[in-house]
Amino acid sequence: MSNLNSILIFFSLTVLLCYKSVAQVRDFETTRLQSSSGAGVASILVNETAVLNPAPIVFIPISSFYYQKGTSNLDSKSEKRVKNYSDGSSQMYLISDSTSQLKGTFSYQGQDENRFSRKRFTSSIASNLGKKSAIGVLYRYTVDDDKVLDEENKFHQAVFGFTHIHSERLSLGGIIVDPFLANKKDAKVVLGFQYNLTENFLLILDGGANFNEKPHKNTLYKGAFQVNFFKDLYLRIGQYRDKTTKLKGSSWGISWIGPRLSLEYAYKTSEVLEDFADQYLYKGEQFIESSLSLALVF
Repeated sequence: MSNLNSILIFFSLTVLLCYKSVAQVRDFETTRLQSSSGAGVASILVNETAVLNPAPIVFIPISSFYYQKGTSNLDSKSEKRVKNYSDGSSQMYLISDSTSQLKGTFSYQGQDENRFSRKRFTSSIASNLGKKSAIGVLYRYTVDDDKVLDEENKFHQAVFGFTHIHSERLSLGGIIVDPFLANKKDAKVVLGFQYNLTENFLLILDGGANFNEKPHKNTLYKGAFQVNFFKDLYLRIGQYRDKTTKLKGSSWGISWIGPRLSLEYAYKTSEVLEDFADQYLYKGEQFIESSLSLALVF
């Protein structure tokens, strides 16, 4: 059976599993994505195919194990906040393989954020469309728990992605998140590009919108620069403005990428764009996240 036929079967099963629900926790980001403020839909990456664009894994023929541990806390608490904000934590276990005919990932993600907790299992599959293009499907099964109300929500989602390598310096990509509206707040289309300005200087830009809820008022923009030092050391800085989550912020991170072992660290701050009914943050507050990850190549 061809890879494309496998993707079509995977797509059909995903459609049958999708149904409507409500989520409370923000989507998980790998350490690298956290360092670039979430930008990277067009980047040629492996571990990130389990949380963002499932397609580009076909261009990197490796098998790997990835582990990530993160923390989050609230800084400069507003006088309007009447309840304490609990510090958060997150972790991820990921196995990826792109050396066989069937290329993809399996992951487990756990998050605790204030009164909410989330467990998410993902599986992705991708295939080439010629030498320079690829498509992929990411399936997500999520269990959200509201610790205060003692309520549990379970839902299934799909993410469809594509990647095209235009040249050695430019790659393009895009994703459609939750097209079957299992959780309407997650539904969005994101397009992006990655461009090598010089041999050691990289520009990453993403833009998109929630296609289900007034797209012109629910846009998002994310961008980052990456600088390469001493061949294996990478430094990133990023910024984002996301009206779908009502948040904006900035980030930085550093990575050491060795032949068999990789280590990454990221630090990200977020603040609210505007006051809204379901307050996640108040004006003047900052949400601070940091994470450390390790990847082993088999």
